[in-house]
Amino acid sequence: MNYGDIYQYLAERLQPAKLTKSSHPTPSSSQENSESEQEFEPIRCETFRELCDHYFGPQALEHTDEIEKTLATILAVVLSTSATGGQLALRVIGPPGSAKSTLAESVSAAKKMVYATSKFTGIISGWASIKRSKMTASQINGKTLFIKDADPIVQLPNLKQIESELRDALGDGVIRGDYRTGRSFEIYTLFTLIMCGTPVLRRMDDSELGARYLDISIHDKNTPTERIVSRAIDSQFSTICSQLAGGIKEVDSDIIRRKEIIRKLAPPTIGFLYYKREQIRQGFHVVPWSEPEKSEIHAMGNLISYLRARVDRGPTGERKNKADREIATRLGEQLTRLKIFLGVVLKEIGPRPIEIGNDESKVIRKVVRDSTEGFSQDIVRFLRQEKRGESKDVIAANLRLSSSATYNLLQDLRELGIVKTTETSNPHGNRGRKLTLYSLRPELQSICKAAQVEL
Repeated sequence: MNYGDIYQYLAERLQPAKLTKSSHPTPSSSQENSESEQEFEPIRCETFRELCDHYFGPQALEHTDEIEKTLATILAVVLSTSATGGQLALRVIGPPGSAKSTLAESVSAAKKMVYATSKFTGIISGWASIKRSKMTASQINGKTLFIKDADPIVQLPNLKQIESELRDALGDGVIRGDYRTGRSFEIYTLFTLIMCGTPVLRRMDDSELGARYLDISIHDKNTPTERIVSRAIDSQFSTICSQLAGGIKEVDSDIIRRKEIIRKLAPPTIGFLYYKREQIRQGFHVVPWSEPEKSEIHAMGNLISYLRARVDRGPTGERKNKADREIATRLGEQLTRLKIFLGVVLKEIGPRPIEIGNDESKVIRKVVRDSTEGFSQDIVRFLRQEKRGESKDVIAANLRLSSSATYNLLQDLRELGIVKTTETSNPHGNRGRKLTLYSLRPELQSICKAAQVEL
């Protein structure tokens, strides 16, 4: 059958369609939005301590130092969005059940300041049918892009493209696109970024390409979980029993679908963010930093740049390029911005200038420690205690890695200028064979001391 026969066949069977008015009209987009988006009424909350009373009170979260610092850091990132300059990008990392989603949903309820999404494939598009105003890059302008579960992003085939778009826009607020469809544009957008997920997120954001993220772990592996799990069980039991006592109705509204804890925590979270935003708009003064405080931030940036650097090697282990690390300029800016806005979160703002002090430094040190987590950090931590140096076999036993894997890591750290080697006589080896000892370079020792970060 040729195309003419197919056309004739279809033409003979086409009939006019009759349109009838449906007795069940489709709701308009505005109706759908009003039904799908639950708006919470803000509860006035002026201090972070007051907000913590809501988060860690009865029928809420079990208090841990990690959750409290993670909450403060998330709020600081959101409040920093309106300040021009290189924007903050934060990864909140923790295992399932560590309250990541609870914090994400509670903060995301502040829709005037946060753009929350679950499905994320990029912030610009080359399709001509998508208007510039409808692109994610335009909709997140002036807000925090909050991705509650970012783990699936790591599996996307266009991950490198997404990372490139985010790095481009977070740097200076402008992103340009040229596509094979012939479409090209330039979008100005100012936003911050928060991603939540498991440790798999550490695979993102290659340091060779200019890493953008700071990390914070919401759960320390050494923190006991018995009380946290017990609180979750008691809360679930109480919630279900309360619903059963009143009779469980049909699921016909978004209020019923919302978790009870979100309905409790979202209003004071919104109230706190809006209150602090108003204070930022009115303006206030910050006490200038001392030289030791500046030096500490400088050392923290250098520490991250060393421990986050990687040697670019091929499939068989050969070095593809000369080892290099990022200059700590951007990291110093990020840590400075974060520490100032942590002061906005943690301090009560009044007529007197606020002083950024020890409370903010404790959170920043945690961020630095979490942002450098990995084998490089483990080796540096161990070698700081062994001033004379240790052999690769002793280091391997401490890291619980094979001798060959440890040797490869040490070679990378040597290339990056983190460790040095010395040879000494081997009392247990063959005659004439020297024992190679690895130790931290003096520069790294100085940086670790100045940063005051317990690795």
